[in-house]
Amino acid sequence: MLEAAIEAADRCGYVFVICANSKECERLAWRCAKMCGVEVVGMPKVYTQKRGQITFETSRSCQLMWEDLHVHGAFPACEVIVDHYAIESEFAKMLEMLHRFDPEGAHAENPHYPVEETQA
Repeated sequence: MLEAAIEAADRCGYVFVICANSKECERLAWRCAKMCGVEVVGMPKVYTQKRGQITFETSRSCQLMWEDLHVHGAFPACEVIVDHYAIESEFAKMLEMLHRFDPEGAHAENPHYPVEETQA
């Protein structure tokens, strides 16, 4: 994910990485900065070697609109990348419900869910 964020920042100039919480923002920003060979700047921001900017935020701190993965007030060309832990944290109950009523083994038997009924 961080490699994709760096490539996107170098390509389009500005990327948001959405994290589960502020500690994850800091952890991922430091890791990204190390990968870029630069230092974390500000709240946490990382500038790539080609001067692309990666900003690490939580969905609430940047007013992320989940429906279209757009950050309120950001440039339209800005790319938004969401860490899987942020999705799991934000939508834990929805993810739990996702397969709650599936027949046991439905996905193993038929990867093209929903399972189609067959006639005898």
